[in-house]
Amino acid sequence: METQALPNIKRLNSDDRILIVEYFLNLFKLRKRAPKESRTGFSLIDVKNSEYIYKLNVLHGKQRLSRRMSIYQLSENSGSKSNCFRVVYDTLFVIKIPPFPIKSFEEYINDINSERHIVEALAPDIECISPRVSTLLKKIAPFSHDVDMEPEKFEQKCIQRLRAFPQLQKYLQIGGTFAFFMDLSKHRFLSQVIDKIHDSGNKMEKEIIGQVDSLWDLMVFEDIYGMDTAPVFYRINDVYRNYESRLAHLLRKHRQEGSVSIYEKKEWFLNYLAGKASDSEQNIISQEFIVELNCLMENIFKENYDTIEEYRKIIEKYIYKLRFKQNKPKLQLIITKILSILDRLHQKGVAIRDLKPDNIFVAEHNENTGITSAHPSDLSIGLIDFETAVRFKSKYDNKIEQPLLAGTPSYATPSHLFPNELLCDAFQDLSRIFHIQDWQAVIAIIYSISTQQHLSEKTGRVLPGIIKIMRSTEMKNMTLTELFKKGSHSFWCTAVREFKEKLRTREDMLKSLIVTLPHNVKLMLKREINFENDRVNKIIWKQVDSQNIFKSRKSRKILIEASCEVIGQYKLKCESGRNTSDSKTKLRKLTVKFFQKLEYLKLQSQQLAHTIALLDQRPTTISVYELLELMFNIVLKAMYLEDWGNMSLVNEQFTDNDLYAETVMIEKTLL
Repeated sequence: METQALPNIKRLNSDDRILIVEYFLNLFKLRKRAPKESRTGFSLIDVKNSEYIYKLNVLHGKQRLSRRMSIYQLSENSGSKSNCFRVVYDTLFVIKIPPFPIKSFEEYINDINSERHIVEALAPDIECISPRVSTLLKKIAPFSHDVDMEPEKFEQKCIQRLRAFPQLQKYLQIGGTFAFFMDLSKHRFLSQVIDKIHDSGNKMEKEIIGQVDSLWDLMVFEDIYGMDTAPVFYRINDVYRNYESRLAHLLRKHRQEGSVSIYEKKEWFLNYLAGKASDSEQNIISQEFIVELNCLMENIFKENYDTIEEYRKIIEKYIYKLRFKQNKPKLQLIITKILSILDRLHQKGVAIRDLKPDNIFVAEHNENTGITSAHPSDLSIGLIDFETAVRFKSKYDNKIEQPLLAGTPSYATPSHLFPNELLCDAFQDLSRIFHIQDWQAVIAIIYSISTQQHLSEKTGRVLPGIIKIMRSTEMKNMTLTELFKKGSHSFWCTAVREFKEKLRTREDMLKSLIVTLPHNVKLMLKREINFENDRVNKIIWKQVDSQNIFKSRKSRKILIEASCEVIGQYKLKCESGRNTSDSKTKLRKLTVKFFQKLEYLKLQSQQLAHTIALLDQRPTTISVYELLELMFNIVLKAMYLEDWGNMSLVNEQFTDNDLYAETVMIEKTLL
């Protein structure tokens, strides 16, 4: 297949972030009614967690006007997707800079309408925010005069005015292209909510400083931090005794050996242990003493670096577990809300194809509700950014339109980068593949909600590699189909390894987080499990039907109906060689291999049937660990074709005609 996939991205020449800052600087100047010749400028004053904080300056006559704004780039992307930024200027905005400059106003409006069609398809079940021209224009005269109109009427009036007066269209342009503006002033991104839930703030500092007693009492220390922490307790006490001895020399030097209490000595040590150096505000003996005390602490801590770090990890782990326990109700609530969104998307026949914490917003309806008493009515989940979305079910048209070939590497799959025609050839059911793309993203989102960590750091690096090959001379010697096969094999092998590794490292936490599945989510999971179970059973039937060892109808019926355990017994009997001494060694090996594959498939079928039985229980509860395993296995089976590489047992045909005479003996003696 030679169909071209991703086009080359033509990014704007200047840095998009700086262009956005310049845009808001001009907006600031405009709103202050400063003359065109007024001098303006901006400066970077701080960077916090990749969020850039700028100061905007406008000289209006003799008056210097200034204000702040912040800007943060939302996630990484792959393919032909826009650059997205979160901007705080009076309120919270999301701004998208398209990869190809949009010069035509009508093309720009068509792009906005395309996203609005997706929003209309999801309404009213899913709250959505899409780009609007009025988002920024409501802050600019002459548009601001009509801001009290109904939002939809105001939007249409803005569009009419922009068509009538093209010179006003510049207010929607950043760096030579029309940009897309969305207002999130009433909401927060899921990524922000996750960070807040898991943020321990200054709790670690407070925990360490508050250890005036526990750090010197083994029983108390073990009771709080665990019975396995005694070795660290003894080592940190050795560090303290070393500090106390050297501090005595320092106090004698300053002739203060009798003026400092044991409590003060411990307080200085704990403060430094918590990362707070002593200063003049603490009324310590003298400035010279403060300098020497901090120098003494620094040297002791460098000498005992490993012990200090091990101690801090114990405290950090304790704080994290405590915070996690406090936040469980809210984590569980958000996870069930995300799962419900996934089900509603399927019901509406829409795949977002770029779900991630930066494209999901959270509306909290009860600010006074505590985390431990989280209730479903306290918050709702909504979506933003439908640039890559596609409608895979439509009552108007059976044909699925080609969506934008792009995605965010940490939440996407190789199927995001290849055209519909290729995906149809590979998978047949294109609608299901688009839906399962959102499953893959939700798996990573649930892991992030639960742990505040990325699930697919290593796996996400495979997609940019595929794109690089697409745009290189290497594609001259390779078709897209070949690249899709090789890229998918590399991607899913990496994904399986990383998934197992990440779940193992957070196993206790994920298993302790139990969610109660809503009815609609249970139906969604059962639908996909039944789909997979049907597929496995078809493979079992085909495997039995296509082999040439067990030929009678009775034998084949026994094999199809036998349990995993019974097939395992047949395999062991065959491996032992009993009753098959006259058969050829080669045939016995092939028979054992056949039973191995059949046993593997039977085990899959039994596990799926067991999961369906669990989902039929009321109420249906499942750990996040089990949920992630279940969902990942469904995605893997849907998106990875076994002929792409030996990632699992592969069905084979038995076609050796020379062994025909021996098969009768095998069939009679084993079954």
